[in-house]
Amino acid sequence: MRNDQQASVLIVGAGPSGLILAHELLRRGVKVRLAEKRPGPAHTTRAFTLHARSMEMFEHIGVAHRLEEVCLPCPGNVYHFQGMSEDQLPRTDFRTLPSRYPFYYKLNQNDFEQVLREHLNAQYSLAPEYGTELVSVAEGGDGVHVSLRRAGTRQEERVRYDWVVGCDGSKSRVRQEAGIGFTGQRVGVMAMMDVEIEGLSCDDSWVNYFISRDLFMLVTKLPGRYWRVYLSDAGAMTKASHPRESFQHVADQMNIGMTLGEPQWATTWEILNNVADRYRAAGSSCAATHPTCTPQPAARA
Repeated sequence: MRNDQQASVLIVGAGPSGLILAHELLRRGVKVRLAEKRPGPAHTTRAFTLHARSMEMFEHIGVAHRLEEVCLPCPGNVYHFQGMSEDQLPRTDFRTLPSRYPFYYKLNQNDFEQVLREHLNAQYSLAPEYGTELVSVAEGGDGVHVSLRRAGTRQEERVRYDWVVGCDGSKSRVRQEAGIGFTGQRVGVMAMMDVEIEGLSCDDSWVNYFISRDLFMLVTKLPGRYWRVYLSDAGAMTKASHPRESFQHVADQMNIGMTLGEPQWATTWEILNNVADRYRAAGSSCAATHPTCTPQPAARA
């Protein structure tokens, strides 16, 4: 589906950032086009929390009630330090927040993105253009000139927009094309899985952190059948060819008292502390953040 008729902003990336930005611009009367390199929506859970201030924003967007249909409320975090009794365990309790949402929600990111896509389509007749890759970005006197390529073809589409916004992740093509650095370093490795669990005795409405001298393991119930289990940097254990056995070994070592099934999904990733050197291409105007300014051609990342 083409959504670029009279669009002034091209959003590159249709994950949570791109979908939310599309909502915020469209409800203010700014026409957008939403391009995504991936062939279709993601089907894995990935990130799993929404906090109170985010839910307040989603009320304004008009999707808070839909998100509540696919979420589980969570009062906060419990930190199970080895050697502490249950009544000594520290907690981060969100139930005292001055908000309509004095807790946070647990949800699957694929469900979250689906709610946002459905609302975009129903409210604004906009859908992400999957299989559409950004090839190049260049600023000109009359706007930002981009080249886009559809998957499976060599033909490029050349279009002009007033703004191009990069919501395309840590390896952002928009940021690279705009010459914006992304400095930082690797600070750790995490592994996680979604899995069925038996035998866990703690309250599954909380996010439970089990902490030893060298490791921590996060365990919490997700909507549906599965639990999310995180494992901190554990060397070879996070890279093992049999993740269930690796995670079970750590759980037994920490005396958590649970039995893991076969994971429905498992992954590892590096934790980076990278930060963009700036958030606009050189020469961009203030119009991106100041609504009374007249927009000037710029590429943003």
